[in-house]
Amino acid sequence: MTANIQALWATYSNTWRDVSPQERGRLLKACVADDVTFTAPGASGRGVADLIIMLEEFQRTYPGAYFDTSVLIVQNRQSLATWSMLDRTGAVILSGNSYARWSDEERIVHLAGFWQS
Repeated sequence: MTANIQALWATYSNTWRDVSPQERGRLLKACVADDVTFTAPGASGRGVADLIIMLEEFQRTYPGAYFDTSVLIVQNRQSLATWSMLDRTGAVILSGNSYARWSDEERIVHLAGFWQS
């Protein structure tokens, strides 16, 4: 399971990149449950549609930005990631952590992002 979750986390991270709506939908379908819940400083939501809105707003606010995960710890269908958010040139904008809970089908059912705002 750990290797699968590591690969699926990479897929999820790619949903934050500047990709087409079709590609974003394809990536999310591979790694996120339809009824996913998520929280972050200043944001929360439920469902893939809400998550897509947040991802698209992220790209409007930070065009070309993306995330690089430096550490991913997996245990008992849970993961904790340490990441950096980078601008389109690769410069670090901020660093933080994300917690994810995974379903038996290896889809993210809950996400929580943490960083100093």
